[in-house]
Amino acid sequence: MTESKRAMPEKITVEMRAEELPESIKARMKERPVPGMPYRVTVEPVDDREAKLEALRRDLMEGIEDLEAGRSRQFDVEEFLAEMHHRHGAGKP
Repeated sequence: MTESKRAMPEKITVEMRAEELPESIKARMKERPVPGMPYRVTVEPVDDREAKLEALRRDLMEGIEDLEAGRSRQFDVEEFLAEMHHRHGAGKP
């Protein structure tokens, strides 16, 4: 199978003691893990669509923040198209 058509691996869940948790996970926890306590950790691949959606959300939020801060201007589609036709020709056959 090609890379793009390969089936997504299944997610796995494991139990581990607090001391075994990776620092990257501990750093994301609201409270430090209790020593000796077992924790359940699930690992699953991230679908590229999720990453693309997250990037789109960030871009949209940036645009909204620009609008709210007054860093925008009215976009006139007709004016834009007229300028493009003037610069590049009017779509001659």
